[in-house]
Amino acid sequence: MTTDEVFDAASEPVFGAAFQAVWPMKLARVAGTVVSPISHPFYDGQRLLLCDLIDPEGAAKGYLIAVDVVNAGVGERVLICDEGTSARQIYGISTGPVRSVIVGIVDDIAEIDRPG
Repeated sequence: MTTDEVFDAASEPVFGAAFQAVWPMKLARVAGTVVSPISHPFYDGQRLLLCDLIDPEGAAKGYLIAVDVVNAGVGERVLICDEGTSARQIYGISTGPVRSVIVGIVDDIAEIDRPG
């Protein structure tokens, strides 16, 4: 599914698997902390959070485990970068076992009119 198909001016936005496959930035709500006694050395000292993916209205659409770089708390809405190359750029590395990084805490969501 292409970006145009997801946000066709004549239709409502699509959420779920098709939405998640197209958009590397995702909206989520932090559900809790993930503790892993055995992990890759990259994750030493990193905080992993379990995040419920949500649509703009707050309905759950799956989950991700993401590295927290903004000190998000349980219950907060967050913006997740879910694309490996972009996630590694945040850490300034070219290779590494990271895909999903919490990059922002969302205060508010405002709808805008789309052309069409």
